[in-house]
Amino acid sequence: MKNPALLEEIKTYKGRDEVPEDFDIFWDGEVKKVSALPAYQLEERDFHIPQVKCYELTFE
Repeated sequence: MKNPALLEEIKTYKGRDEVPEDFDIFWDGEVKKVSALPAYQLEERDFHIPQVKCYELTFE
């Protein structure tokens, strides 16, 4: 990496906004909604970056 200081800054970055109080409640609800979606397939794909997982999402 050309700027090691930037890499260290990125490692500790937590976003611009505070985490909302209902963060876990919100995401629990969103995860439950997935069961109401039509049939789908989620297949892991190679992203050529070891630290990154990439998936292909297709609906039937």
